[in-house]
Amino acid sequence: MHGIIAKAAAAAGLTLALCGGVTACGTASSPTAPSPAPDPPDPSSTIVVCGPGSGGGGCGPSPAENTSVVTVTGSAATGSAAPVAGVTVAFKLAADLGSCGTCGLHTAVTDANGTYSLTLPAGLYEALCAKTGQTCEVMTNPPAATAKVTVDGNGSLNFLVAGPTSSPPPEPTPPQPQPTPTPPGSGGTVVSGHMYYANGQPVAGQDITFFDVDCASCDFQPHVTTGADGSYSIALDDGIYQAQCDYIPGCGVQSNSSGQGQTVNVPPAGTVNFIACEPNTGLPYPQCLHA
Repeated sequence: MHGIIAKAAAAAGLTLALCGGVTACGTASSPTAPSPAPDPPDPSSTIVVCGPGSGGGGCGPSPAENTSVVTVTGSAATGSAAPVAGVTVAFKLAADLGSCGTCGLHTAVTDANGTYSLTLPAGLYEALCAKTGQTCEVMTNPPAATAKVTVDGNGSLNFLVAGPTSSPPPEPTPPQPQPTPTPPGSGGTVVSGHMYYANGQPVAGQDITFFDVDCASCDFQPHVTTGADGSYSIALDDGIYQAQCDYIPGCGVQSNSSGQGQTVNVPPAGTVNFIACEPNTGLPYPQCLHA
């Protein structure tokens, strides 16, 4: 940072002093020898920048009686020397610190190249800068939020801009697997049995439905189709069901003489057998059993 300021000062033909810590700029007079007569004013301009802690005491020549108007130029850049546009640079007369916000205030805004130029009366100022969403410091050594600046001629002062400190974005949460709805009839308690005609022949390819009493309006009701030997097996969720034949006339639960469906509790479930009248008998169940 110091090197950038020194190069800028050398290019402008300036004398640039950086006061760090509590050390004042300039040479203390000897206590044992008379002070020499002051040298003639240096024709080159001088900007003296006092770092934090110096308080401005003894920091360069006093501009109290200097009423000339001077030009201060400089730049705003990142730590990697990238220019920063839109930085507000402010110089406020030290005598007006604590007074109204605009009293003794001189400002400029850096252009697309990160540079600025500001014309102001010679004097002792407090320099600072601002950039929305970023931090900005006077490029002293070390950089500071503000710095006392004695201006008695044209010169240069640069500023350092840094991006805001931000936390890394949180790791995305992986999608959680959603449970697959279990349709009725896919539970773990098994009901099994068979379906026969009254003459003892197996009834193959016939549907048997177990209506869920607690879900009578459900679109899906558990059902199963008999095999070639008339047998079936179905796994049911816990609940109360009505077991009945589908799509075959004269069919009923074998253990129920009325031919109505049988209530099945799950658990314990168990075995439910069905019997059907032979086709074309014209008799309803259970009358066909006694024909």
